[in-house]
Amino acid sequence: MTAFRSHSLAVAGLALVVCTMGAGAADAQVEFTHSVASGDPRPNSVVLWTRVQAPDGGDLPRSLGLEVATDEGFQNPVVSRVVDVDPQYDGVVKVRVDGLQPYTTYWYRFGVGFVSSPTGRTRTAPSPNDPRPIRYAVVYCQDFVGRWFNSYAKLLQEHDEDIDFFVQLGDVVYETTGDPGFQD
Repeated sequence: MTAFRSHSLAVAGLALVVCTMGAGAADAQVEFTHSVASGDPRPNSVVLWTRVQAPDGGDLPRSLGLEVATDEGFQNPVVSRVVDVDPQYDGVVKVRVDGLQPYTTYWYRFGVGFVSSPTGRTRTAPSPNDPRPIRYAVVYCQDFVGRWFNSYAKLLQEHDEDIDFFVQLGDVVYETTGDPGFQD
């Protein structure tokens, strides 16, 4: 695994994370099995989300580091901060990041010790007076058990760079899951 660090600002943030977690917490094994997500884009902010888990049922870290950068390699960080992990939310962390530039792509990741979440990519909304059109991809009613996600693959293969926002309408979990009369 790669260490959760980049550039001097992020390294300082990592040191702060390790210090705030307490003795031994940085050595704990954690996983980001639900990956990361972003939402509620505004011209100067976005909400970032993840879930951290201890695979052996152990204690969760008390905090995570969060990095946001203007490049995928995290050489140009714009945010490096510590976010609390509240055990009552089962390791789910949701945080609004402010002070961002309008209509700008950012990469982000969470981490603790030497364990990093997958890297996410998000974009802020344009300014209200920006004349550019906004391009949306809208999907709905994907049945997680049915495994028909090839439309997502085609969408990303053909339009990865020209979609501004991805909107999911509807469910991915249905009450018929596991019902042999409905699905096999």
